[in-house]
Amino acid sequence: MNSPSRDAHVSSPIDLQGQARVFENTVHYRLRVGEEVVTEGTTKASPPDIGQFGPFSSTLSFPRAYAGQGAQLEVYGIRAQDGTPEHTVTIPLHLE
Repeated sequence: MNSPSRDAHVSSPIDLQGQARVFENTVHYRLRVGEEVVTEGTTKASPPDIGQFGPFSSTLSFPRAYAGQGAQLEVYGIRAQDGTPEHTVTIPLHLE
């Protein structure tokens, strides 16, 4: 992940940027506060060829009610075999 960085203080909307090599180029993300999933979504990576890493970007918004809390941004792919998350990157954030 290029953005946001670990332990960043972020406000809504959050700009997501990074590189991924995931099944069908689909990058999944979700924002958690504790065990609660506040928001989630998907975006597409754009690799130069099959099996290579490619850039992705997206934005995600969260309700103002969560401002002042710590959160975890999870970015991951989905396994083709069984639909479970894989290659998860977890980034702690401070919501403002």
